[in-house]
Amino acid sequence: MTRLEATRVVVDAAGDAPIVASLGHPAYDLFVAGDRPQNFYTWGSMGVASSIGLGLALARPDARVFVIDGDGSLLMNLGSLATIGLLQPSNLVLVVMDNEEYATTGGQRTPTAHGADLEAAARALRIAATATVRTEADLRAILAARPLRGRGDGPICIVAKVTESAPTAKPPLDCVFIKQRFMSRQSAIRNPQSAMTQRLADFAVSSQPPAEARTAAARALLDTIGVTLAGATEPAARIVQRVVSADGAGPSLVLGTAVRASAGNAALANGTAAHALDYDDMCFVSLAHPSAPLVAATLAAAETAGSPGRALLDAYVVGFEIEARLGRAMNPRHYQRGWHCTSTLGTIGAAAAVSRLLGLDAIAAGHALAIAASEASGLKENFGTMVKPLHAGLAARNGVVAALLARAGMTASGAAIDGAQGYLAAMDGAVVPLEQTAADLGTRWEILDTGITVKLYPSCAGTHPTLDALVDLQRRERFTADEVDAIDVGVDPIVPTILIYDRPSSGLEGKFSMPFCAAAAVVHGRVGIDTFETAVLTDPAVLALQARVAMHVDPSLDASAPSLTQARVSVRLRDGRVLTASANGARGYPDRPASDEELATKFLSCAARALPESRARQLLAALQRIEGVSDIRSVIS
Repeated sequence: MTRLEATRVVVDAAGDAPIVASLGHPAYDLFVAGDRPQNFYTWGSMGVASSIGLGLALARPDARVFVIDGDGSLLMNLGSLATIGLLQPSNLVLVVMDNEEYATTGGQRTPTAHGADLEAAARALRIAATATVRTEADLRAILAARPLRGRGDGPICIVAKVTESAPTAKPPLDCVFIKQRFMSRQSAIRNPQSAMTQRLADFAVSSQPPAEARTAAARALLDTIGVTLAGATEPAARIVQRVVSADGAGPSLVLGTAVRASAGNAALANGTAAHALDYDDMCFVSLAHPSAPLVAATLAAAETAGSPGRALLDAYVVGFEIEARLGRAMNPRHYQRGWHCTSTLGTIGAAAAVSRLLGLDAIAAGHALAIAASEASGLKENFGTMVKPLHAGLAARNGVVAALLARAGMTASGAAIDGAQGYLAAMDGAVVPLEQTAADLGTRWEILDTGITVKLYPSCAGTHPTLDALVDLQRRERFTADEVDAIDVGVDPIVPTILIYDRPSSGLEGKFSMPFCAAAAVVHGRVGIDTFETAVLTDPAVLALQARVAMHVDPSLDASAPSLTQARVSVRLRDGRVLTASANGARGYPDRPASDEELATKFLSCAARALPESRARQLLAALQRIEGVSDIRSVIS
């Protein structure tokens, strides 16, 4: 057998266990046979692979440790073999590649070329379990016979008689990064992740979303890129763009501009723009705007990695699902306490999505989620200001940064999400145990069951059922604003905590004002992006009517229905008639989804604020076939 063939047998037998490889060809062959975070390549450290393996085995008595050493390397450090014999670590498996030929180090003959017997040397140094093998089958059989944990029967030394492999190049990875990656993996053993963190991380990196879920994600991606282009010209977005431009160039595009920035900075800018008009989609389980952070984060990471469209959609889905499970566990109390879920839950979802796109394993992804738990924030007191859309940008940026830090080797508490002083406890969010809400991850898909609410009005979702009811009522009864004496709106208890502006002084405040939105809808017969411009905010007819709009909590509404989905509207006319209407949801909600035509119309009207019509239509066509794209950069460029 060749040395590479023998190495592949060791990798197969090791499973998830660490492998320490000697300098030179053993390290190169290990990289080719199976590069993993559990591999430790002792570059620049001739003769110490067995010593490092011994130390690791003593520190890790719970699991096997494999060492792949070379014949000459081991003979240069026979002291380590003697120490192994003295300390008898029963979980250490030492495989010595013996080619009985010239060494590659220094061009000198090794003692084995003159008949040295490494198996005899191991026995002489009190390693009782020794063997010499010449075939893959024999090597595989001996490795399979060893237990996962030792039973007091000492270490094993296997001398594998090998021939030279075809030359393998030095791995194209920085050795410092490799060692940091290895230490990150080992530190996870000393700081084990909670079962819940591991469950979320495993789902993030290895779940297989169904095709229907990707279809829903593709619709969300299209809608979100459209509102991002529209929002890119808003003041909050412009401020962020200037800041990231000054921070230097990078590989990821800031949509609606010519600026390219780092993945984190592009996510910050695009997430802010996506939420700037409050025209981005909603989820009534997470009580968040899921797509603004998720699309901004995954788009930036996918550009960096050159990911295909399907990978981006899968990443979106896992982020959405994790956010939704957190929402079921934490809301409505978390939201009522003043936390903005778009940011607090969105940071975790973005970290999960980017971890998948960057190819993190489950342990590193768990660290990314734990890092994101410390980054998560966002206060509802900032609703109606530039900081609300910034929340979405920060969630996207923080998710990207969390995944990048974890990939580079940063570790975090294994209980950062569900520990006594962790995310759920600190954010007053354990209404229902997360173990319960996450139990069906991978078997039930929230994106299909609950769905995504596409906004057809660029205002807070709490206004949408009322706006639908008013617009439909006016079309049916054909009354004008001058005929209206008063409008009364009954809502659920959550709505008044969001719609906090009775007399808005800016477009941002107007999006969170039921009196303004209702009055503008009746005066102009519609609510669009231009509704929140100064001309409408100061329109005398709108100002006069908004003073006659009242909102109150209606206890007769269905308490079991999701928040922000119901309204009861009463319009009293000057002739004494009272017109009423009730709304359970609105157009664009999951039970009344936006059609493909409505989505395309909304996209083109939004994109027109940043792109010529021809380019907007090209982008629309490309996004409509996003799942089949081999490299997302071909679409974004």
